[in-house]
Amino acid sequence: MPRRRAFKQLRIRYSLQYVAIFAFASLAILVLLLLITDYQRRASHEFKLLKVTGRMANKLTALRDPWLTDAGLTPAALSILNEPDHCYLYVELIDTKGESIWRCRSLRESRLPLPKTRLNQPNAVALDYYSSNNDTSKSPTRGRLCMAATPLYDANNVPIASLLVGQSDEGLKNTLFDNRRVLIVFFMSSLIVVGWLIWYITGRWLRPLLHIADQAAQITPTKIDRRLEIETTSRELVDLVETMNQMLARIENGYRQQYRFIGNVSHELRTPLTVLLGETRTALTRYPADSPQAELARKVSVETRRMIDLVSGFMILARASEMPAVPTDLKVAIEDVVLTAVGRESENARNHQVKVVPRIMNEDADAASVRGDSDLLVLMCTNLIRNAVRYSPEGGTVYVEMAMTPDGEYAEVIVRDSGKGIPEGEFEKIFELFHQVDPVRGDVGTGGIGLTIVRAVAQQHGGTVSVRNLDEEGCEFRVRLPLAKE
Repeated sequence: MPRRRAFKQLRIRYSLQYVAIFAFASLAILVLLLLITDYQRRASHEFKLLKVTGRMANKLTALRDPWLTDAGLTPAALSILNEPDHCYLYVELIDTKGESIWRCRSLRESRLPLPKTRLNQPNAVALDYYSSNNDTSKSPTRGRLCMAATPLYDANNVPIASLLVGQSDEGLKNTLFDNRRVLIVFFMSSLIVVGWLIWYITGRWLRPLLHIADQAAQITPTKIDRRLEIETTSRELVDLVETMNQMLARIENGYRQQYRFIGNVSHELRTPLTVLLGETRTALTRYPADSPQAELARKVSVETRRMIDLVSGFMILARASEMPAVPTDLKVAIEDVVLTAVGRESENARNHQVKVVPRIMNEDADAASVRGDSDLLVLMCTNLIRNAVRYSPEGGTVYVEMAMTPDGEYAEVIVRDSGKGIPEGEFEKIFELFHQVDPVRGDVGTGGIGLTIVRAVAQQHGGTVSVRNLDEEGCEFRVRLPLAKE
């Protein structure tokens, strides 16, 4: 259904908009969290390295005896540098000339890079990052190396060595990567959950609008007295429904007045036209058949008959507007309706040299009955047959078929002609009042109201009428009416 598709598209559009807003805001927060987390983790990593370096330097300088001799480091100094807590660190001592005094075992043949910052003050600590790709010294790690350096002084405040402590940032990178992965997974999961919630909430929010659209689609010219109903606490929707109901009331009033006027005028015109038709028929009996007076009387009679049919059609439309439903206590056989209509149009078909063939398409179709007005149903079928005869070529055939739907709920009257068919885009317009399609197809001869009457009568009886072009030639009108229940 078009309105269902429109409702779904509107729901998708609103959902995507809200999800996009949520995703943008969440992504901004996620990036901010990642930046803050990275900064905090890296700052913590650097702070711990500086803290360990300062503690090691303080312990070495706090030794009473000289911890650095010509023979090397004293056992007390070695115990400080080889503490178990330093196993994950790269530690090296260099003299004032940059030569290595002592290296931890994990360095092996590697050297820690010399500090970029000049250390010439006691307790000064420098922090630098080095990479094996751009450092000329042999780095103990392939990744980046975070290294802290601090000078060491003797009792006379003379620099004797520098303490270098390095740590690879691979562990930090892995931690940061894990944090990013967790946040991204959380972001994607929350996006899915929030997307589903927005889809659900949007559906709940738009459901009353779909309900209003469904009710509005059921309001037709024969059901113009219907009004919209909605159960909601939303003041906006309540105001909308009230406004639309007021609009429908104004449309109904104008619609009734229009058809009441048409009905009154048609009723007033019918009497003088009937008298005129009677006078022309009397004139035909008074003058010879080949006289000019008789020829004039025949032309006037034909046009008067046409005007009477037109006025009768207006009266039927006015009646349909005033009485949207027909009595349901009258049972009418479809076969009788079709055969009566075929008999009425037999002379017209002979004049057009067109053959009208009624036929039954399936079992029990001849016994199908509907409830309603037999005169209106006959008029409906007559207009369909007349329309088919008019647009069939000479020597053509019009088939009037009676059938039942497979579910046994509806009776169908199908009228097929052998004309040129209906142009694309005109299938709905041909049922409009006074609409004519010229020269291919139209409702010429009935003033453009014949097919309008067909649809009005079908709707009065709770049925539908549809039209389609046939594959070979011509078109097919199909009227479907609910069967009478026992």
